[in-house]
Amino acid sequence: MSITYQTLAFYQAGSPKTGLSPSISVVYNLETLSAVTIAASDIVIVELGQGMYRLAINWAATSLSLTRQLSIRIDGDPGAIIGLTDSERYQFFEVSRNDIVKMEDFYDALTGDWEILNNQLIMKDRDGNTLHTFNLFDSYGQATSSNPIKREHI
Repeated sequence: MSITYQTLAFYQAGSPKTGLSPSISVVYNLETLSAVTIAASDIVIVELGQGMYRLAINWAATSLSLTRQLSIRIDGDPGAIIGLTDSERYQFFEVSRNDIVKMEDFYDALTGDWEILNNQLIMKDRDGNTLHTFNLFDSYGQATSSNPIKREHI
């Protein structure tokens, strides 16, 4: 998965703020502690409505392809045109490529095939590759392929 999505919201005086043109003001690589220069298409912000906005992060972009963990600051009111206070204006968050892999793994585990072979539960991803293998046990702790009550990841 090369594009992932994050959501954020902006408020003014406690009410959702629409019609903003948020921009990425700072991106840091948390592993190297260095600023990352991104192109406009690397992280795109789109308004969803009711004060909510979506970030689309393109991990395949040249600037992000070797990055695993980012810290991002978003300016909801570039140029201070709308009049948001500093606490309303800026959004800070962290995103990790590893979190994305885990969510993809979770989705694969839910949607992929699985089978019980001997005393093992074998879970596969959507492409048929083995994702997880578990040993299965009965109520006496004996290996089983029928009526298991416990599984152990191997």
